[in-house]
Formats: sequence, structure tokens, C-alpha cells
Amino acid sequence: MKINCCPKCGSTIEVSILCQYSRNHFIGKRGKMLNKYKRRDEGSIDAALAFCTNEACDVQWEDRDFALDENGYFVDLKYTERSRGW
Repeated sequence: MKINCCPKCGSTIEVSILCQYSRNHFIGKRGKMLNKYKRRDEGSIDAALAFCTNEACDVQWEDRDFALDENGYFVDLKYTERSRGW
């Protein structure tokens, strides 16, 4: 079911799409690793988390508990399938 807020308290939902980065360090002329580095984006790790932004609320979704449809809408696969009797 498409939702636009937390099904328990009505607060905003935040989605974290996890990405992978690397820090590529250089080896100096004396053979020691330098503090200087280049950050490289290695892309997505195909994982995402979502949670209610209300700190007092315990609603959260792991990667398989929700989906983003082709238009970017949040689709809840976890809480809308169970009873609303929190």
C-alpha cells in the first residue's frame, strides 16, 4: 500500500539508500601511506532502510519491507499487512 507518512504516528518517513565509497590513499616516495587520498564513489550496494523521523516511534523498515515504485512512491509491505492495533 502506498503511504506518505508513518502508519503509527503520522510523522515523516525518511529513506536511506546505502552507498559504497572508497578512500584511495597514495604511497609517498619513502614508501609510507600518505594522509592524502581521493574519494571514489563505488555506487549503490542495493540496500535501503526507512524509518519514522519521530524518535519516540519505533516504526522502521528494512530493505525487503518496502519498495519505491516506478514513480518514486513509498510502498509499505510491512505494516499495512498486519493489524493496525498497535
